[in-house]
Amino acid sequence: MKNTILIKIAFRNIFRNTRRTIITCIAVLISVSALIFMETYFGGFMGDIVEDTIKSTGHAKIQHPEYKLKERMLSLNVPVENYGDIIELLKNNEEIKLATGRIKFGSIININDENETGMGMGIVPEDEREILDLQNSLIKGQYFTGKDDETIVGREIVNSLNLDIGDTITVIVSTAYNSLNAANLRIIGICDLLNYNMNRIFYMSLNKAQDLLDMYDRVTEILIFTDDYKKTDELIYTIKTIPEISENYDVLDWLEAGSLETYYPLVQVMMIIFQGIFILLAVLVIVNTILMSVFERTWEIGIINAVGMKGKQILLLLLFEALMIGIIGGIVGVFVGSGFGYLLEVKGITIGKAVEGYPIPIRQVIYGNLTWFPVIKSFLLGLFASVLGAFLPALKASRMEPAEALRVQ
Repeated sequence: MKNTILIKIAFRNIFRNTRRTIITCIAVLISVSALIFMETYFGGFMGDIVEDTIKSTGHAKIQHPEYKLKERMLSLNVPVENYGDIIELLKNNEEIKLATGRIKFGSIININDENETGMGMGIVPEDEREILDLQNSLIKGQYFTGKDDETIVGREIVNSLNLDIGDTITVIVSTAYNSLNAANLRIIGICDLLNYNMNRIFYMSLNKAQDLLDMYDRVTEILIFTDDYKKTDELIYTIKTIPEISENYDVLDWLEAGSLETYYPLVQVMMIIFQGIFILLAVLVIVNTILMSVFERTWEIGIINAVGMKGKQILLLLLFEALMIGIIGGIVGVFVGSGFGYLLEVKGITIGKAVEGYPIPIRQVIYGNLTWFPVIKSFLLGLFASVLGAFLPALKASRMEPAEALRVQ
C-alpha cells in the first residue's frame, strides 16, 4: 500500500473520533505554547541581564589591577590615573565606538535630618545617553542640562527619603584622601532602570564628582564599547597593544568585569534543564494520550490487520495520524504561545524586590523577547514529541495478532 493512501486514511481517521483527536491536540498545544512562552521569558530574562551588565561594565573595562578586590567597598584608592590622556589614546582607535570614565563611590544622603546610605556615580552625561539611557528611563523630571549641582536619583532612594523634583539633598562622602566632604545636589530627574540595585544610585556629572572626591583627572574605571559585544575579544586585544594601558591596568571583558563570569554559565544550564523538563513532560503527555487512543482502537486495528494491512503499514498509519495531530496542535500552540509571549513582551512580569541583593543584575520587571527562532523550534519539537510519543504505542499495535485484537470489544 502506497504511503499516499496511508496518509489519506490517516487524515480521515483523525476526524472519526473528534474527542480523541482533541485530547491529543490539546496535549501538543499545551506543550508547544509552554515551550514558546518559556523561551520568550528566558530570552528576555537573559537579554536583560546581559544588557544591564554591559551598561555597568562596558564591552571592556579598564581598571587598576587591585580594584576588583576593593570594588565592593567602592574604594577610591586604586584609580585609573591620567584619565584625559587615556581617553585621547582610545579615541584614536577605529574599533572603539565610545570610551568614557566613571567614578563609583559610597555616600550618606541627607535631607531634612533623614539619612540613607547609597551609591553615587560620577558620569559624563553626553556619553551616558548611549549607555545608561537615563533620559529614556526618567519617570519624572529631565536629563542633565550642564550645571554641576544637578543629580538624577534612582527610584528606590526617592521612595526611601520621600524625595521629589526640585529637592536638594546633601551627600556626605569620604574622599580619595580619606577626608570628609559634602555637596548639595538639586534633584532634576527621577529614573527607574527596572533594577533594584541600579535604582539605589544617584547620578551626577563626572567633573563635579572628581572635585567632590579629590579625584582630579582620575576615575575608578573606564568603560569601552564597540559595535557588537561579540567583538569584545578583538577589542581587548587592540586595547592591550597600547603600552600606557597594558603596562599599568587590567583590561577585562564584560563577563570578567561583572558578576556573570560565575553565574552566566549556571543560568544557561538552568535554561537547558527547564527546556528538557518541558520536552520530557510533553512526550509523556503525548505518549499517554496516544497510548489511550491505541487501546481504544485495538479492535479496529485487529480488523485492518485481518483484511491484509501489514504491521509496517499499521505503524506508518498511526505515525502519520500522530504527525497530523501534531501539526494541528502545533499550529494552534504557536498562536496561543505567541499570544502569551507577546503579552509578556509588552506587559512583562513584575517580581519586585524578590531580586534584591542578587549578585547579578536582575530587573524587577521581566519582559519577554519573542522571536521567530523559539517559535519555529517549539513547533518542530512539538512535532518530534508527537511522533516520538506515538512510536511505542504504534509499534505495539503493529505487532498485535489479529485474533488477539479482535477479542477486545
